[in-house]
Amino acid sequence: MKSPFLLVLLFLGASLSGCIHDVEKETSVPDELQTSCDGPDYPEYLVGCTMDNFSLLGDDNNTYNLTSFDADGRWVAYFSAVWCTHCEPTLEALDDSIPAGRMMIFNKDASAEYDDMNDWRNRSEEGLNRTISHPFIDAPDLAVSMNVTSIPFVSIIENGEIVAVRYGLWSDATEIGQWFLTENPNSGSSAQLEGIEESHHDSEEESHHDSEEESHHGH
Repeated sequence: MKSPFLLVLLFLGASLSGCIHDVEKETSVPDELQTSCDGPDYPEYLVGCTMDNFSLLGDDNNTYNLTSFDADGRWVAYFSAVWCTHCEPTLEALDDSIPAGRMMIFNKDASAEYDDMNDWRNRSEEGLNRTISHPFIDAPDLAVSMNVTSIPFVSIIENGEIVAVRYGLWSDATEIGQWFLTENPNSGSSAQLEGIEESHHDSEEESHHDSEEESHHGH
Protein backbone atom coordinates (compact mmCIF):
# COMPACT_ATOMS: atom_id res chain seq x y z
CA MET A 1 0.00 0.00 0.00
CA LYS A 2 1.37 3.41 -0.98
CA SER A 3 1.97 5.88 1.85
CA PRO A 4 -0.12 9.11 2.01
CA PHE A 5 3.07 11.15 1.63
CA LEU A 6 3.93 9.38 -1.63
CA LEU A 7 0.40 9.91 -2.96
CA VAL A 8 0.65 13.63 -2.22
CA LEU A 9 3.95 13.86 -4.11
CA LEU A 10 2.49 12.05 -7.10
CA PHE A 11 -0.53 14.36 -7.11
CA LEU A 12 1.65 17.50 -6.93
CA GLY A 13 3.90 16.20 -9.71
CA ALA A 14 0.95 15.55 -11.99
CA SER A 15 -0.48 19.02 -11.27
CA LEU A 16 2.82 20.80 -11.96
CA SER A 17 3.26 18.80 -15.14
CA GLY A 18 -0.12 20.03 -16.35
CA CYS A 19 0.75 23.66 -15.47
CA ILE A 20 4.09 23.47 -17.30
CA HIS A 21 2.36 21.94 -20.32
CA ASP A 22 -0.18 24.77 -20.32
CA VAL A 23 2.60 27.40 -20.16
CA GLU A 24 4.36 25.75 -23.08
CA LYS A 25 1.16 25.84 -25.10
CA GLU A 26 0.65 29.54 -24.29
CA THR A 27 4.19 30.57 -25.27
CA SER A 28 4.57 28.44 -28.40
CA VAL A 29 2.51 30.76 -30.65
CA PRO A 30 4.63 31.63 -33.73
CA ASP A 31 5.71 35.28 -33.89
CA GLU A 32 4.16 35.76 -37.32
CA LEU A 33 0.72 34.92 -35.92
CA GLN A 34 0.98 37.70 -33.34
CA THR A 35 1.01 40.55 -35.86
CA SER A 36 -1.83 41.65 -38.09
CA CYS A 37 -2.57 44.46 -40.52
CA ASP A 38 -5.74 44.96 -38.45
CA GLY A 39 -3.71 45.51 -35.28
CA PRO A 40 -3.17 45.90 -32.45
CA ASP A 41 0.34 44.58 -33.23
CA TYR A 42 1.18 45.59 -36.78
CA PRO A 43 3.87 44.08 -39.05
CA GLU A 44 7.14 46.00 -39.12
CA TYR A 45 6.89 48.97 -41.52
CA LEU A 46 3.37 47.65 -42.41
CA VAL A 47 5.04 45.42 -45.02
CA GLY A 48 2.44 43.05 -46.43
CA CYS A 49 -0.43 45.39 -45.57
CA THR A 50 -2.64 47.26 -48.04
CA MET A 51 -1.90 50.92 -48.61
CA ASP A 52 -4.85 53.20 -47.85
CA ASN A 53 -6.62 54.36 -50.97
CA PHE A 54 -6.33 58.04 -51.79
CA SER A 55 -7.36 60.64 -54.33
CA LEU A 56 -5.05 63.65 -54.21
CA LEU A 57 -4.19 66.62 -56.40
CA GLY A 58 -0.64 66.91 -57.65
CA ASP A 59 1.31 70.08 -58.36
CA ASP A 60 0.56 69.48 -62.08
CA ASN A 61 -3.21 69.77 -61.35
CA ASN A 62 -3.75 66.08 -62.10
CA THR A 63 -5.58 63.89 -59.59
CA TYR A 64 -3.75 60.75 -58.47
CA ASN A 65 -5.16 57.70 -56.74
CA LEU A 66 -3.96 54.25 -55.74
CA THR A 67 -6.09 52.33 -58.23
CA SER A 68 -5.00 54.19 -61.34
CA PHE A 69 -1.31 54.33 -60.38
CA ASP A 70 -1.31 50.69 -59.36
CA ALA A 71 -2.63 49.61 -62.76
CA ASP A 72 0.79 49.86 -64.42
CA GLY A 73 2.62 47.74 -61.85
CA ARG A 74 5.12 48.37 -59.06
CA TRP A 75 5.79 51.96 -58.04
CA VAL A 76 7.45 54.06 -55.33
CA ALA A 77 5.78 56.21 -52.69
CA TYR A 78 8.41 58.70 -51.52
CA PHE A 79 7.65 60.74 -48.38
CA SER A 80 9.60 63.83 -47.41
CA ALA A 81 9.05 67.57 -46.81
CA VAL A 82 10.08 70.87 -48.37
CA TRP A 83 12.36 71.75 -45.44
CA CYS A 84 14.26 68.43 -45.62
CA THR A 85 17.28 69.56 -47.63
CA HIS A 86 19.31 66.60 -46.35
CA CYS A 87 16.75 64.38 -48.14
CA GLU A 88 17.64 65.80 -51.56
CA PRO A 89 20.42 63.24 -52.35
CA THR A 90 17.82 60.49 -51.91
CA LEU A 91 15.35 62.30 -54.16
CA GLU A 92 18.07 62.76 -56.78
CA ALA A 93 18.98 59.06 -56.68
CA LEU A 94 15.31 58.09 -56.95
CA ASP A 95 14.80 60.43 -59.88
CA ASP A 96 17.78 58.78 -61.60
CA SER A 97 16.60 55.22 -60.96
CA ILE A 98 12.77 55.15 -60.93
CA PRO A 99 11.08 55.56 -64.35
CA ALA A 100 8.70 58.44 -64.99
CA GLY A 101 5.18 57.52 -63.96
CA ARG A 102 6.43 55.07 -61.34
CA MET A 103 6.89 57.40 -58.35
CA MET A 104 4.88 59.92 -56.38
CA ILE A 105 6.55 62.46 -54.12
CA PHE A 106 4.43 62.96 -50.99
CA ASN A 107 4.65 65.74 -48.43
CA LYS A 108 4.30 64.43 -44.86
CA ASP A 109 4.26 67.81 -43.06
CA ALA A 110 0.75 68.96 -42.17
CA SER A 111 1.81 72.58 -41.53
CA ALA A 112 0.06 75.09 -43.79
CA GLU A 113 3.35 76.85 -44.50
CA TYR A 114 4.64 73.70 -46.25
CA ASP A 115 1.60 72.69 -48.32
CA ASP A 116 2.59 74.55 -51.50
CA MET A 117 3.70 71.75 -53.81
CA ASN A 118 4.74 74.09 -56.62
CA ASP A 119 7.12 75.80 -54.22
CA TRP A 120 8.52 72.43 -53.13
CA ARG A 121 9.11 71.39 -56.74
CA ASN A 122 10.82 74.69 -57.57
CA ARG A 123 13.10 74.44 -54.55
CA SER A 124 13.98 70.81 -55.27
CA GLU A 125 14.69 71.38 -58.95
CA GLU A 126 16.78 74.44 -58.17
CA GLY A 127 18.71 72.65 -55.43
CA LEU A 128 19.38 69.60 -57.60
CA ASN A 129 19.79 71.58 -60.83
CA ARG A 130 17.44 69.30 -62.75
CA THR A 131 13.84 68.83 -63.89
CA ILE A 132 12.05 66.22 -61.78
CA SER A 133 9.64 64.00 -63.73
CA HIS A 134 7.42 62.95 -60.83
CA PRO A 135 4.38 64.65 -59.22
CA PHE A 136 4.63 66.46 -55.88
CA ILE A 137 1.57 65.78 -53.72
CA ASP A 138 0.46 67.14 -50.34
CA ALA A 139 -0.40 64.03 -48.28
CA PRO A 140 0.12 64.36 -44.50
CA ASP A 141 -2.85 62.08 -43.70
CA LEU A 142 -1.50 59.39 -46.02
CA ALA A 143 1.87 59.70 -44.29
CA VAL A 144 0.19 59.06 -40.94
CA SER A 145 -1.59 55.97 -42.28
CA MET A 146 1.75 54.69 -43.63
CA ASN A 147 3.39 55.29 -40.24
CA VAL A 148 5.97 57.65 -41.73
CA THR A 149 8.06 58.91 -38.82
CA SER A 150 11.52 59.30 -40.35
CA ILE A 151 12.33 60.93 -43.67
CA PRO A 152 13.38 60.36 -46.35
CA PHE A 153 10.97 57.40 -46.46
CA VAL A 154 10.78 55.19 -49.56
CA SER A 155 8.12 52.51 -49.99
CA ILE A 156 7.55 50.06 -52.84
CA ILE A 157 3.86 49.51 -53.64
CA GLU A 158 2.56 46.67 -55.81
CA ASN A 159 -1.08 45.65 -56.33
CA GLY A 160 -2.01 48.00 -53.52
CA GLU A 161 0.31 46.24 -51.07
CA ILE A 162 3.31 47.66 -49.22
CA VAL A 163 6.15 45.43 -50.46
CA ALA A 164 9.15 47.06 -48.78
CA VAL A 165 10.23 50.22 -46.93
CA ARG A 166 13.57 51.97 -46.61
CA TYR A 167 14.16 55.10 -44.56
CA GLY A 168 17.09 57.43 -44.02
CA LEU A 169 19.62 58.88 -46.45
CA TRP A 170 20.13 56.65 -49.50
CA SER A 171 21.99 58.15 -52.46
CA ASP A 172 23.09 55.09 -54.46
CA ALA A 173 20.91 55.25 -57.60
CA THR A 174 22.17 51.90 -58.92
CA GLU A 175 21.32 50.11 -55.69
CA ILE A 176 17.91 51.79 -55.50
CA GLY A 177 17.14 50.68 -59.05
CA GLN A 178 18.09 47.09 -58.24
CA TRP A 179 16.07 47.19 -55.00
CA PHE A 180 13.04 48.43 -56.92
CA LEU A 181 13.24 45.52 -59.37
CA THR A 182 14.23 42.66 -57.07
CA GLU A 183 11.60 40.09 -56.17
CA ASN A 184 12.11 40.24 -52.39
CA PRO A 185 13.44 43.71 -51.47
CA ASN A 186 14.51 44.25 -47.88
CA SER A 187 13.18 46.83 -45.41
CA GLY A 188 14.73 49.00 -42.72
CA SER A 189 17.28 51.74 -42.19
CA SER A 190 19.30 52.36 -45.34
CA ALA A 191 22.32 53.21 -43.20
CA GLN A 192 22.28 49.81 -41.49
CA LEU A 193 21.21 47.40 -44.23
CA GLU A 194 23.63 45.54 -46.48
CA GLY A 195 22.45 44.53 -49.93
CA ILE A 196 18.93 44.82 -51.27
CA GLU A 197 17.29 41.43 -50.68
CA GLU A 198 15.64 40.02 -47.57
CA SER A 199 18.00 37.77 -45.64
CA HIS A 200 15.37 35.07 -45.10
CA HIS A 201 14.98 34.77 -48.88
CA ASP A 202 18.70 34.01 -49.13
CA SER A 203 18.31 31.37 -46.40
CA GLU A 204 15.45 29.74 -48.28
CA GLU A 205 17.59 29.53 -51.42
CA GLU A 206 20.48 28.00 -49.44
CA SER A 207 18.12 25.46 -47.87
CA HIS A 208 16.72 24.57 -51.29
CA HIS A 209 20.26 24.21 -52.67
CA ASP A 210 21.26 21.93 -49.74
CA SER A 211 18.17 19.77 -50.30
CA GLU A 212 19.05 19.37 -53.97
CA GLU A 213 22.61 18.33 -53.05
CA GLU A 214 21.34 15.77 -50.51
CA SER A 215 18.94 14.36 -53.11
CA HIS A 216 21.78 14.16 -55.64
CA HIS A 217 24.10 12.37 -53.23
CA GLY A 218 21.29 10.00 -52.28
CA HIS A 219 21.07 8.81 -55.88
